[in-house]
Amino acid sequence: MQGLDVRELRVVPRPRGELVELFREDEGAVPVRHAYLSVLYRGEMSGWHHHLRKTETLICLRGMLKLVLFDDRDGSPTSGELRELFIGEHNPLSVSIPPGLKHAARAYGEERALVLVFSDLPAPEASGDRVEDPPPLDYDWSLKVT
Repeated sequence: MQGLDVRELRVVPRPRGELVELFREDEGAVPVRHAYLSVLYRGEMSGWHHHLRKTETLICLRGMLKLVLFDDRDGSPTSGELRELFIGEHNPLSVSIPPGLKHAARAYGEERALVLVFSDLPAPEASGDRVEDPPPLDYDWSLKVT
């Protein structure tokens, strides 16, 4: 999808645990001007929405999250595309979502999902930036066994 940036997080084993690199400016990470922790209880979801100006970067620190993205941006070469990502403890990814790209997320597994969210806009400028906006499709959130 145009503008979507999905990166594997680098996990460095250490004698007493692990070090996980979240951002590296030299790898093109989006600048951080605001950060917060979002908690989704097991089975709960963050509804479909997009942002007018900000890029959000999501990293699921605990649990697992199904992140679904739909592109219906005017003029986008990937308009009409749907993408599903599972991110979290078992698949450590950083996902940067550009303005206008619709997305929603649901916590899966036995525990809540703890999601670290970074924004390239400071909190005061981001006020009113979120637009609740379901895509023109009937998305099935059930897990599918293949």
